[in-house]
Parts: sequence; C-alpha cells; structure tokens
Amino acid sequence: MDTVSSKTAMNSGSAVQSAQRATAAVVYNGFLSYSHAADGRLAPVFQRSLQRFARPFWRIRTLNIFRDNTSLSATPELWPSIKIALGQSEYFIFLASPTASAAEWVLEEIDEWLQLHEQKAEKFIVVVTEGSICWNREENDFDWGSTTALPKRLSKVFRYETLYLDLSWVRAEKDITPLDPRFQDVVATVAATLHGKKKEDLIGEDVRQIRRTRLLSGLALTLILISALAAVL
Repeated sequence: MDTVSSKTAMNSGSAVQSAQRATAAVVYNGFLSYSHAADGRLAPVFQRSLQRFARPFWRIRTLNIFRDNTSLSATPELWPSIKIALGQSEYFIFLASPTASAAEWVLEEIDEWLQLHEQKAEKFIVVVTEGSICWNREENDFDWGSTTALPKRLSKVFRYETLYLDLSWVRAEKDITPLDPRFQDVVATVAATLHGKKKEDLIGEDVRQIRRTRLLSGLALTLILISALAAVL
C-alpha cells in the first residue's frame, strides 16, 4: 500500500509539475493560423484588433497573438520557430477556408497543435472566411460531403458541434474596416474567450477605455492650445 501510495504521490507531483511547466510556457494568448493567399489581407487587421480590444491607453496591447509575419525574425529555420510558438500558445485561431484547409503549412500547424495540446476542441477557435461548415449529428462529426472550410484532419476532434464565427462577408468588402459592428462582434467574441471573460463585460470595458482615451486626448489637446496661446501672448 505504501508503494502504491508513493507511486500515486509521485504521479500526482509529476502531473502538477507538468501543468506548472505548461502554464509557465504560455507566451502567446493565441496562435493565428491562416492562408497567406486567401487571408493575407484579413489576418493582420484581425490580429491588431484582437490585441487592442479593451486596451488601456498606456498599454501597447492586451493580448499577445502570434502571426508568422510579425512574430518571426528573419531565419531560414521557420518551422522550428513555429513549433515553439505552437507550444507556447494557449489557443489556436484558425481562419478557415478551402484554400487554408489545403495549404501544406497550415495542415502541419494543425497537426502539431493536436499533438501538443490534449484539450484540443476547447482551445481551437474557428473563424470562417470562405466556404461552409456542416455538422452531422448522427455521426457526431462534420458532414464532410458538405464541409469545405475545414480539413478532414479535424475529423472526430470535436466531441460536439463546434461554434464557429463568420467573417466570410469580408471578402466582398473593398476595404476591411475594423470598426464595422460585424467585425467588432467577432473580435469581441474571440477576445472574450482569450481573456477568459464574459463578452458583454469585455465590450463594456472596451467602451470605457475608448471614452477614457478620447477624454485624455481632448485634455491634452486643450493643454497644447493653452500653452501655444500663452506663448503667443
């Protein structure tokens, strides 16, 4: 019994240490995976919007989102760097489209994520930019005859029908406007998940920060005008 207890305690201790290492290793709130050909225009706007949502004026960002073009230095060994980033990311954010689902690098990122993270579905966020997603309740899996936005490597990964967000309308827009209410709603939903907060609470915080920033900007401008007037007098 003592031996069994000792082994149990050791296993528990190892599990705790592994969990602590995993927590300490988190550098990025989210890893943004996408096709450059399909969403090279959308991805940077989406990244910036997530990082600045509900941001106090004194902070550069509220979230740290990994995106290859901004997070990697110039190095010939890109894949090892991406693997490290995948291991250091808490959430996987997939800009889903038929093009992305057929892209070799995107598929490797998904495979690596599924291998590194045990809680796959809970940490996998799907944002559809093109194509369709259909769920087969009888099979408890995606209907792969109708689903075009996801790769078949995600078959049986989700235990239940996954909630996905829609940004497919962006493709019809000439310019991507971050302040578009539809865009802001998707950003708020994803940001709330990454922050671990209720969506309505985070939206309220974003509104407060915007008002505070405008107020401070107005005060700063007033002081500048007063100073300029005093200098002239």
